[in-house]
Amino acid sequence: MKTFLLILFSIGLFIMACSDGSIPTATAPLQELQAKYVDQRPVLDGIGNEALWEEARPYYVHVVPTEGKNKGQEFNIEFKAVWWKEWAKGAVDWDERAYLALLVSWPDAEKNIDKQHWEYLPDQNRWQRTKKQSDWLLFQWFALSERNDIWYWDAALTNPLGYAEDQFMLISQAEDSTQKASLWIDGLNYLNDTDTEQNTWDLNYDDNLTPRDSTDDKPLWAWVNKVGSTPPTKPRIYSSDDPPNSFLFKSDADFLKNTPYADPTTHVTIPGYALEEPKDDPADIMAAGNWQDGQWTVEIVRSSATKNSSDISFSPNDRYFSQVFLVAIGNNKKSPLEVSNDSIFLSRDQVVLSFEYIPPRHN
Repeated sequence: MKTFLLILFSIGLFIMACSDGSIPTATAPLQELQAKYVDQRPVLDGIGNEALWEEARPYYVHVVPTEGKNKGQEFNIEFKAVWWKEWAKGAVDWDERAYLALLVSWPDAEKNIDKQHWEYLPDQNRWQRTKKQSDWLLFQWFALSERNDIWYWDAALTNPLGYAEDQFMLISQAEDSTQKASLWIDGLNYLNDTDTEQNTWDLNYDDNLTPRDSTDDKPLWAWVNKVGSTPPTKPRIYSSDDPPNSFLFKSDADFLKNTPYADPTTHVTIPGYALEEPKDDPADIMAAGNWQDGQWTVEIVRSSATKNSSDISFSPNDRYFSQVFLVAIGNNKKSPLEVSNDSIFLSRDQVVLSFEYIPPRHN
């Protein structure tokens, strides 16, 4: 796989606060995020209004911008976690598996799902990509190796299909301690699908074998039929009111030259990415995000262990088990795989995730 360079973010400070940014006073703050044991899995809809979520105590993380130009815009993320067991069919027989679900909420005044769309400008007879970016959420899990597990949810790239991309990070330690360390992310890339691993999105870009600043650059794919007459597929996340034409699914797409958009005469907008169902390791994490009343709510579900050695493992049956992660938020910003000076919101301290201990059952 190809790799992309990500500059290591400076690290941010936890404080306790409500999801709207105010400081809670009703209960003592938790020292760690504890996953409450529940009897069943939550409905994955990005709403989180079920009774089982009421059983889980909230944990609050304060995130700050990584650049001074956004000083004062820091805000707070609310976390809840639950875990449960269910029977699943394995390679040979049925076995009981543990699952983790995270409920993550944070304030965001605007819903950004139109990421780098293409616009056709009839007065200039050319296509151009907009500078709009998406909202996203990233977890960096720490492991006892050079590989750290990455969970990446994006409102434009992964949410419409109901996933968060599962990838890993290779850490390159800088020789000079005054330099920033660099992180290499594998898999969060474009046009890189293989027979065994398929990512959730591909860049919808055709540079016509000319320089990237050429005025003849254009989208590679478009809908087979005009959106007004044959609507594209609706996003899978049924709790979302996102318009279907905000996204281009590979199942709806054809090469631009074979679509009604090949020679437009009026203003046309086409998504900047083509989305498709991930498979194998990138598809390990199910997720659903919903924006309402100035707040994102994202539910994330993953089994306690996967087939991939790069993935973080959870052992909720062990009494003193815990795992550690950092969280980052992108608010209308480039995704973390794109090297840029965009400000990202990051927690300075690590989050410790533990699990409510349930004594083993005896027959």
